[in-house]
Amino acid sequence: MFDKFIIKDLAYELNKILVGLHFQKIWGININTFQVKIKSNIYLIFSADSKSAHISIHEQKNNNTSFTSSLLTSLKKHLENAKIISIQQLNDDRIIEIFLSGKNEILEETNYHLILEFMGRHSNIILLDGERKIINSLKFTPYDSESERIIRNSYKYIEPDKNNISLETISKDNLTSYDGFYKKLISILPKDILSLSPTQIYDWLNSQKEYCIYIDKVNNYIDFHKFNNDNFDTIKFDCIFDMINEFYKGLEKSNFDLKKYLSLIKSKIKKLKNKKTKIKKDIERTSNIDKFKKYGELIFANAYKLKGNKDSVILFDYYENKDIKIPLDSKLTITQNAKKFYKRANKLSRSVLHLNNELKKIDLELNDLLQLSYDIENISSKEEFDLCMEALDNMKILKQNKTTKKANIEPYFIKYEYNNSVYKVGKNSISNEKLRASISNKHHIWFHVKDVPGSHVILEKTLEDAKDDDIVFGAKLAAYYSKSKNSSNVMVDYTKLKYVKKIRGAKSGLVTYTNQSSIFVTPNINELIEYLIK
Repeated sequence: MFDKFIIKDLAYELNKILVGLHFQKIWGININTFQVKIKSNIYLIFSADSKSAHISIHEQKNNNTSFTSSLLTSLKKHLENAKIISIQQLNDDRIIEIFLSGKNEILEETNYHLILEFMGRHSNIILLDGERKIINSLKFTPYDSESERIIRNSYKYIEPDKNNISLETISKDNLTSYDGFYKKLISILPKDILSLSPTQIYDWLNSQKEYCIYIDKVNNYIDFHKFNNDNFDTIKFDCIFDMINEFYKGLEKSNFDLKKYLSLIKSKIKKLKNKKTKIKKDIERTSNIDKFKKYGELIFANAYKLKGNKDSVILFDYYENKDIKIPLDSKLTITQNAKKFYKRANKLSRSVLHLNNELKKIDLELNDLLQLSYDIENISSKEEFDLCMEALDNMKILKQNKTTKKANIEPYFIKYEYNNSVYKVGKNSISNEKLRASISNKHHIWFHVKDVPGSHVILEKTLEDAKDDDIVFGAKLAAYYSKSKNSSNVMVDYTKLKYVKKIRGAKSGLVTYTNQSSIFVTPNINELIEYLIK
């Protein structure tokens, strides 16, 4: 994992290799990722992508360098040909600061600071001047934010807040209260190390130099760090950059595949929306059903006094209490004209029924695709990737070889424990369906954000036993694991699982439900993460 302990080693190695050299040329690989040529065989790559924020050195250039942005323009303007003075970890945190000396617009010597914050979805790249004022940034603080830390041009750079809890004041049972001792890290530490005091664990982590990628039983990369754990299968590296490059190389391939699949999904969504528009127009054209029925009825009612073949007739409309002119086919008799109007009305009625059924099918498929699109955009593990691939296959989006066997994928749920109660969170449409099916007690509580793609959340407790805090926590989980994760006052519905039913004919995960109650919550991962069960 790209945590403070890895960053400390990286800053040391980068400083040792790069100090005294120059930023020769800078390119943009994508909106979050940049490449710097240092020498012909040294390329510095740094990324603030929410799922793969990292920094490393490569021997070869990445040729995908056509992306442009405001930040790239600023980096090229101020840092190309600038000399690297120092590289350090900032404040024992997940931040690297690159201190450079360059020239300003009037060719005067000036200093710059490139700040790289590796903090998941809060990762950022910030360019500062010599007085540590912000020149430009990848991400800025919204104007409606109440945060005291403001990232905007010309503002003084302020480091992110830390909890500042001392190692000496925490117990072994409360390791995660210290910045840097994340649950993910605790889950991969050797058992004998976990028996040490917090200070000893911290010192041990800093002393390790055994760079490893941890792999599962089918050789998928799970995580990486600077220590070995005999309980995991590992790939060992002598160089920290080789480890990071190997780990993120696999991730880049997955991201490329995901973009390809998302493109397929968006194309399918566009086609379905166009088809939906066309069907609605066809339905509008069937608005003559009632008129044709009325014409047939009026002609039959007055047939006794209508003689011969005519182009039209004027008859009294007793529905609207006025005379109307009805066009006729002069080649047909009066009775044949009446039957023709009835026949046209019946044909349109059958057409409307068919078109409305097609609309329902399209709406179901659109909901499936929107949910799957959300699932893919929020993948954070190999298991979730495989589940999404299964969903793509089920929806006939993947054109696979007929002899390909479907992977035997176990359901993947995220678990939380709060107030001695277990919450299970599905991460995609297939997982949502398997999660519901796995719960035997149908009186347990089910949560989902109102009218927005997201995960199904189940609290293994009945409504009668659940406290208000339990409901609020479940609602916050549903809100966070949804497309509304960055919104406030998110409406979440909850009901007994027995009232949740799969929509007939719909793909995995789509449901309808009744007897629900609703609650408004604002999701905040910092309020949830400490209750995550690994």
